Amino acid sequence: MSIDQSAQAVAVVPPSVPVPDRGGTDPCADLRRLQLVDEDGVVDSDGGAWLRSASREDRQVLARATGPVLDVGCGPGRHVRALQALGVEVLGIDLSPSVLETATRRGAVVRAGSVFDPLPRMGQWQTALLLDGNFGLGGDPLDLLLRLRRVLRPNGRVLADLVTGPPMPSRRLRLRHGCHLGPEFPWAPLHLDDLDAVAAGANFEVVDVWRGERRWFCELGLATGGSAAPSPDRTAPADRHRSGVPHSPRAWSRSAVIEGVVRSV
Repeated sequence: MSIDQSAQAVAVVPPSVPVPDRGGTDPCADLRRLQLVDEDGVVDSDGGAWLRSASREDRQVLARATGPVLDVGCGPGRHVRALQALGVEVLGIDLSPSVLETATRRGAVVRAGSVFDPLPRMGQWQTALLLDGNFGLGGDPLDLLLRLRRVLRPNGRVLADLVTGPPMPSRRLRLRHGCHLGPEFPWAPLHLDDLDAVAAGANFEVVDVWRGERRWFCELGLATGGSAAPSPDRTAPADRHRSGVPHSPRAWSRSAVIEGVVRSV
């Protein structure tokens, strides 16, 4: 089954729920408004960046992806569209119907569903994307990596961004797109300090860690009895200090964390 055929077999999910805007404006008037919310209100009000085209920083990360690519939590599909423009085979998955509709209208190949649901081409994906804070999806980064072991090929890779700064609490979030409120999902971000232990727990090896323009990123490879060799010109974990990665990234401010992970541009 091709990726296009997989996308046509869209899983049934509850429709997004229209909600009133307590701020006094009509959110339905502008679907460029995209927010993460929890039971206490808005967590991030700058999600409109996800509706724009891929940034230079995004494209630098995506240049490491080889197809077929599974974009986990693809949202409006900016990463999917950027990879499609490069001729890379890619499928995006997400739970929020409204953003999936936007992605489809823009030409992105997407389908509704969770990475923990039955997926097409199990064990055949070469790269999984966990960008825009999606290493936190499901509420347990270790469980997510264990699931990706079943999704990826034996030599598969994961590209993800990471939290730095003070620890961020786990929570249950929803995506509000205009007046449409998507399904609730658990979220618990992975801190850079915890990357090695979590990766090892799922039998992944840390191939590279680097600082982009606004975020920290990592590339993980499946360990298959030997070492996952770093790709050419990429920084192995033992070389992080020589490339300027501090031993304790928690010195970064909380505002930098929010800008760098939740507010990706």
